[in-house]
Order: sequence, then structure tokens, then C-alpha cells
Amino acid sequence: MKTLFLHGWHSTPSGLKPTYLKDHGHEVLNPALPEDDFEEAVRIAQQEFDQGKPDVVVGSSRGGAVALNIDSGTTPLVLLCPAWKTWGTATTVKSNTTILHSRADETVPFADSEELVRNSGLPSSALIEVGTGHRLADEESLAMMLRAVEEAVLGETVRVTPDQATLLQFLRTSQPTPAAKALLKRTMQQFVLDYGWWYEPAELPRDVPLSTPQECHKNAIDWAMDDDSLVYCEGFALSKGSSLPILHAWVTDGHGRAIDNTWPQPGVAYAGVPFRAGFVTLTALKNDAIGSLLDDYQNDYPLRGDLGDRPDEWLELRGRGTARVGGERKTQ
Repeated sequence: MKTLFLHGWHSTPSGLKPTYLKDHGHEVLNPALPEDDFEEAVRIAQQEFDQGKPDVVVGSSRGGAVALNIDSGTTPLVLLCPAWKTWGTATTVKSNTTILHSRADETVPFADSEELVRNSGLPSSALIEVGTGHRLADEESLAMMLRAVEEAVLGETVRVTPDQATLLQFLRTSQPTPAAKALLKRTMQQFVLDYGWWYEPAELPRDVPLSTPQECHKNAIDWAMDDDSLVYCEGFALSKGSSLPILHAWVTDGHGRAIDNTWPQPGVAYAGVPFRAGFVTLTALKNDAIGSLLDDYQNDYPLRGDLGDRPDEWLELRGRGTARVGGERKTQ
């Protein structure tokens, strides 16, 4: 994979982030950008893009502003705390853009990226909160950058199975009732499109018994609470021999696998969202019961309202799947 990396102000082409990408097998185009001439920096970046034809463009801080101001066609962008309000004239990004930003950024306000997402009409899931400051130099941030870069490219070329295509069509065509449309921001299906990942069906370990039929949420939550290496996931799944996806829950192990302790056989397609253990526990305590997070009628469906716009309160990135559900993909 060929990546054009545009470094930030007072940074160098030999910085930590491009080195991290190189260490993980990326071919990195990494031109030196002048600090005192933004237009020249854009010219150099454009020349490097035109000659190198990268698969993805990554821009960090001022480099993010440079990335916004070059003509990158349909090539996806990954922006790291982009300083778009300080440099350049671009105020929107294209649809295949992912932004990583720390809410504790002391240099470029997190709100700037929220505004950029709104300006561009992107789903809130296009902005991923990560890190403890502007540099995004911690291990979690570097790993998320790598993940975002690879998903930005593979998300357009990864082929879904016919069963995943059935599930994806269901998610895209489901419509809210008039009452729900008036009260809620999104359907459960739209929530999964905005925040969900695909998960690979996996066999249940031999030493793990099946749990109670038709109690998937309780089964998965109980298992995740007993084993902190697992993450609770909720979304929609398609069982073997069925053509109708249903609301379902499972656990994942941090390797993109759906491990299902409810169905006797693994499903054939899983699309869902990984949730933080603390959020799951608090919801269960509040309801005095264990049930669906997406269909939480006892609390007026908070994830389908304003809470759904604040993934930092409930999204568990450790449990992400193999690829984002919302990206355009071809069917094999």
C-alpha cells in the first residue's frame, strides 16, 4: 500500500507517524514541506501526489490542511488533528475521509474537526476520538492511524460475501416508522451503518457451552463481563439458511471475529458495534435488567438520539471488526 504522508508544522519526514507506517509494511511518500510558505507546501504535495499516485493521503496537523488543499481526486484522506482553520481555504472534505483527533488537543481544538465533519455532511463516525494530546504519538493513536489508513483503502476494494450483501441491503433500505422518525435521529440500522464493523463468523470454543436460546444480549453480556479479553457487540446478524437479518448480540476477541454463544451454528454475516464494558454495565444497572442497547425503550432509545453522537462515551475500539460497514464495497 502506497501512502502519501504530509507532516505537520515543526515536524520532519522522519517523524514517528510515517516511520510507524513504514514499519508496518507501507510504502511512504514523505516530502519535506516548507514551514514558512503554505502555498509552496501545497505545490510540493500536489507534485508528489501526481507523480506517486498513492492509495491514500495522510495529513497531520498543518499537513492535514495541506491535504485538504491539494487535488487528490477520489483518493481517500486520513487527517490527524487537521489545522484547516489556520492554513488554506478548504472548509470541507470529501466523503471518503476519516479524521482522528484527541479531545485533549491543546493546539487544534477537537471542535474544529467536529465542525469540519458537519460542514462536509459526513456521519459523526467519520471523526474518531483517540489519543491524549495533539501529537497522537501514543501506541493506541498510532495503531488507530494504521487501522484508519488500511480501512480507507481496503474499504473500497474488500469484497463482501453474498450473505453480507444481503445484510448490507437490509441495513440500507430499512425505514423508520413515522413516530420514530419524529422522535429519533436514527434507526438501529442507520446506527450500525454509521458506527458498525463487519465481523468474521467464528466457531464457539469447545470448552464454552451454548447459553439460553433467544437471550443473545444477556448471553453475550454475561460472557464479556466474565472475561475481560472479550468485548460485547450488538447489531444485526444473518443466521444460516435465513434471508432476514435480525437484531443480535455476540462477543469479539479483538481480532475481528464474531463469537456467538446463542446460536447453535455460527451465523453467516455479522455487522455490529463494539461497546465499552462500563457503558454496558451502567445501562444494565439503570434498567435493572440486561437487554438490547440499540432497542433500549426503557430510556427512550438514547443511542438513537443525542447519545449516538458521542461515541467516546460508549464505543470500544478494542473490539472493532475487520472493516467498517458503512464503506462502499463490491460483492463477490
